Amino acid sequence: MYPFRFVFGLGLVLWAAAGLAADDSIPVIQRAVATDSLDVARVSADYPVGFALLTHPPYQYVSYYNSHHRLTVAQRKLGERKWTFIKLPDVTGWDSHNSIALTADSDGYLHLCADMHVAPLKYFRSTKPWDASTFKRIDHMTGVDEGRC
Repeated sequence: MYPFRFVFGLGLVLWAAAGLAADDSIPVIQRAVATDSLDVARVSADYPVGFALLTHPPYQYVSYYNSHHRLTVAQRKLGERKWTFIKLPDVTGWDSHNSIALTADSDGYLHLCADMHVAPLKYFRSTKPWDASTFKRIDHMTGVDEGRC
């Protein structure tokens, strides 16, 4: 296992646009340049898995498997550089198909599904809006076709 740092560029991005010529013959050229980065955590590099990033002002969340393969959510307030880490009761084995999906509903409740590769549904929902520390495991959503997700 070779841990690496999980780092992502912050929302501050510079855009350079050439614009269109008067005769519309020159295409618009855009280029994004990251102006800052922020370390989140050390994670395992022994199995690449799609992590999840959710930004909804004034908060930002990152969900990933930590270096011990435990499903973890990091939460911070935008503008702050300190993360709060919430370890969920799920540890995955070696399987790069165990991607993570993280979203919020219109009321601010967070929803997370992860660690499913022809396995039973693993779904977590926050009990308080915008508060990842209140994630609770929900054993089923609809009760139909959730034994092999």
